Amino acid sequence: MTLIPFTRVRDHGFLTEEEAHFLTTRDRNNKMKFKDVTIIEPSLRREKVKLSRWDMNKGNGKKYVFQLLNKRKWRHVVERNRLEPGDVVQLWSFRIDQELHFALVKLPGSTIIFRRNELGMSSLVLN
Repeated sequence: MTLIPFTRVRDHGFLTEEEAHFLTTRDRNNKMKFKDVTIIEPSLRREKVKLSRWDMNKGNGKKYVFQLLNKRKWRHVVERNRLEPGDVVQLWSFRIDQELHFALVKLPGSTIIFRRNELGMSSLVLN
C-alpha cells in the first residue's frame, strides 16, 4: 500500500467529478468505497490495484490522502521494480477508453516536478 498525501498531488484533475464524489462515499458496512485502477510499473507490467481516499482530521483542518491498496500486490510492485526507501517516484495518471490508469516512474536521483502536459497527463511526485 502506498499513501499519496493531498499536498503532494500536483494536479487534482486526475479524477472526474463523479470519481471524486464516489471516493468520498461509504458502502453498507460504512467502509470507504474504492475504485479499481491499473498501474503500469517501470518494468511495464500492469497490475490492478484499488484507489481509495482516506480522510484524516488534523489540527489545522481536515486533510486527506489517496491510497493505492492491496498490500500484497503493492509489495510485489516494490520488489519487482527494486524500489527502496528514499527512492523518488512519479505517478502519472492517464485514461484508456475513459478508464483511469497510473504509470509509476522511478526517477534517477533528482526530483523533477511535472504538471499536466499537452497530452492531458498529470503527475504526482512521491517521496
